[in-house]
Amino acid sequence: MSAQLVIQALAELLKLHQELNKTAVQKLGAIKANDMNALGQVVREEAKLIRAIQTADAKRVRTAEEFMRHKGEGREDATVQTLLTYTEGEDRLMIERLQKALLKEVRRLSEQNEQNKELIEESLRFVNLSLDLMVPQTEDVHYQNPTNKQDQTELYSRSAFDSKA
Repeated sequence: MSAQLVIQALAELLKLHQELNKTAVQKLGAIKANDMNALGQVVREEAKLIRAIQTADAKRVRTAEEFMRHKGEGREDATVQTLLTYTEGEDRLMIERLQKALLKEVRRLSEQNEQNKELIEESLRFVNLSLDLMVPQTEDVHYQNPTNKQDQTELYSRSAFDSKA
């Protein structure tokens, strides 16, 4: 068995991660534009891609384990580094290139997600600040004439509706 199936699985993972990076950039644009419809659509697309990545990664694990069994190793932890010790020539170079490209895409995705997270947190702080400014505080609700010193507990214990009426 050659390493071609493993290479194909890694190439598929790389392609899916590149698509996921594109959706992360689209998500940033939707967040900046405050377009909730577009954001919802991007999140649904992102969920599909994540499921596809999980499937592709499971396929990569299966093919790597098969490759290792074919080489006489019954290892279940067939990492890319382990595979590289059993490959040579063009297959080895291709696996190394795919590994580097995949790591680069994962790093880019992590950075983009961090940027999106910070932007969303900033938006939430702004919304909370706006709500705090719009909603009056409890001490602002009740007016008390300075000449009429009423007990504060009595003032706040009154209901807005008189139950005896």
